[in-house]
Amino acid sequence: MSSYIVDYKTIDRILSWINNNQNSTAIGSFCADDLESFGKKLLLMNTKAVNQRYEEKSDEKHAKSYKFKKVKVYDCQALKSAECLYYQCSEGNVPGMKLYKSLRSLIEIMRNFVIEKLPAYTKAEWG
Repeated sequence: MSSYIVDYKTIDRILSWINNNQNSTAIGSFCADDLESFGKKLLLMNTKAVNQRYEEKSDEKHAKSYKFKKVKVYDCQALKSAECLYYQCSEGNVPGMKLYKSLRSLIEIMRNFVIEKLPAYTKAEWG
């Protein structure tokens, strides 16, 4: 398996989705500063995983210089971006980190949100 450090746009999509849906999901309320801090933590986790995968010391400047930029994002794209980040972080001891597990929980919330909006789901019989 190969892994890489994701682009800022990947993080922007995830955080923009959180920002857009904070009142309709179980993720709680975030302010813009909290989102940016969360984004930096996600990128640092990603850097740690890549460093462990390739036994190197990639610079953390990419993560530390991240600035949240709200973007227009569709639910499925945000979910796919979160899943990509999760996959890129699945190296070394990173899967044992609390943040990694929180990202997994966020993905489950996003999946449920996407599924509940599908016409086939809303038309399905209850029971």
